[in-house]
Amino acid sequence: MGDALAKLEGLHCVSIAAINGPARGGGAEVTSACDIRIMDTNASIGYVHTHRGLIPAWGGSQRLVRQVGYATALEIVTTGKTLDAEEALTRGLVQYIAPAGQAYTAALEIAEKIAGQPKEAVKAFKRVVRTGLSQASEGCLEAEREEFPKLWDTPFRKEATSSFLNGNGADS
Repeated sequence: MGDALAKLEGLHCVSIAAINGPARGGGAEVTSACDIRIMDTNASIGYVHTHRGLIPAWGGSQRLVRQVGYATALEIVTTGKTLDAEEALTRGLVQYIAPAGQAYTAALEIAEKIAGQPKEAVKAFKRVVRTGLSQASEGCLEAEREEFPKLWDTPFRKEATSSFLNGNGADS
C-alpha cells in the first residue's frame, strides 16, 4: 500500500480527496497522499494507529509532517486524536470544508477549475512544488527556471497574453 500511495502522490495530475465519512488509520494515510483534501462537515479524520500499538506505515507520518508541521503531526499521531472537519481545516489537514454530503461535488468543482487551466502549466507547477518538498531552496529555484522557458512559447500563453494586452478581460 505504501508503494501505491507513493504512486498516487507522484501522479503528474493534481489528485483530490473527497472525505465524506470517517477516515481512520489507513484512510487518513490515503487522504494525505492526495494534493488537495476536501472534507464533508460531518466527516472526521484520525491517525489512530497508536490505539493499536502501531504507527503509520504507508508514508503517512512523513506526509503529515509536511502538511501540518512537526509538533502538530507528533500530537495528532501520538494521541490518536480524531479531528472533525473544522479542526482538520484549522490544522492544515484539509484545504476545504464542504456542506454535509457535498465533499465529492466540491472535489469535482475544483477538479473542473484545474482542468480548465493549461495542463502543461499545472503539471510543471506540481513538479516544481514537489521539488521543494525534498530539496533546498536553491534546487527549487533551479527547477522553476527549468520549467518556465518550456511554457513561454506555448500557444496558450501567447493567446492569453495577447488577450490581456488587447483588453479582453483581466485575469480571474
